[in-house]
Amino acid sequence: MSRAANLRTPAAFALLALLALPLAAQQHPNKEHGFAPEKAYHLGEIDSVNAFNGGLIVTLPIGPSLPLAADLSFGLTLVYNSNLWEWRIPVSPGIGYAEPNPTFNAGIGWRLSLGELVPAHHPSNHTQFVAYVGPDGAHHPFADQVGAFQSPNGPSTPLPAAGSTVVTYTLDGSFLRLTWTPGASPPYRLEHPDGTVDSFDVLGRLVRRENRSGVGLSLAHTEDGWVATDAHGRQVEVIYDHRVGVTLGKVVAEVKVPQFDGTQASYAFEYEDRELPRGCPNDDG
Repeated sequence: MSRAANLRTPAAFALLALLALPLAAQQHPNKEHGFAPEKAYHLGEIDSVNAFNGGLIVTLPIGPSLPLAADLSFGLTLVYNSNLWEWRIPVSPGIGYAEPNPTFNAGIGWRLSLGELVPAHHPSNHTQFVAYVGPDGAHHPFADQVGAFQSPNGPSTPLPAAGSTVVTYTLDGSFLRLTWTPGASPPYRLEHPDGTVDSFDVLGRLVRRENRSGVGLSLAHTEDGWVATDAHGRQVEVIYDHRVGVTLGKVVAEVKVPQFDGTQASYAFEYEDRELPRGCPNDDG
C-alpha cells in the first residue's frame, strides 16, 4: 500500500508531508535554516550556501525597501531554504518519516514573513523553549521557558505574579532579548542588537516594529492575511489563500507594496499541487 500527500509548490518545487512529534530536542546544525552568526557561508548576489550543512538560501526582495527612519527600514523578502524536511516519529508505532517545515508559507522551501514567535514543541521548533523564527527561517530559542500562547489547553507554563515580567535571552550568538509581561497588550517584546524592537501578540504574531525612538510600523492580522502601516501612512498587504487537502494549507496568494512614485505594485503567487505516493512500511496491510 502507499500513502499520498498533496503538495503545494511554486514553479518546479514539489514534495510531500504528514504530521507527528519531533525527533530531537534541539535544532540540529544539519537541518538549520537561515543565517546563524557563528556559521560560515559562501555568499552570492541572491543566494548563499551554508558551508557546514550545504543548505542553499535564496533571497528575493518583494518590492522596495521603505525607509522609516535613519536607523530603520521596512521591506519584504521571499526566502528559499533547501533544507526542506522535518523528521518526525509518531507516538505509535515509532516509525519515523519526514514532512516539509511548517513555517513554509509560499510553497515548499519558500517563506515570506517579518518574523514570529513559536511555542515550545511547535512542529517547527525542536526545543523545549519559545523560539523566534526570523524572516530567513532561522530559529533562535530562548534560554528559559516563557509565554502562554493561546491554545485549547490554556497556558503551557504558569503565569508570573500580576504586574511582573519575565526576561530571557538567546544563547546562539544572535543576542536577542525577550520580555514577557502577562496581561499586557502586546505581551511579548523582542529587542534586537541593532536597537529594533518587535512586539508580538498572544499568538506569537508580529504586531509592531519600531526603533528606540518609537518610529516604526504596526501590523493588523486577520485569517486572510495582514496589513502593515508605517508612520508615513504607507501600507503593505499580504493576502493568504486557504485550500483544503494540501500539505501547506495557508499560503501567500498576493502581496501589495507601495512604490516610490506613490503607486502600488501587486505580486501574485501561483502554485501547482502535486501528489507524491509514499510507501508505508508500518502498514501490515
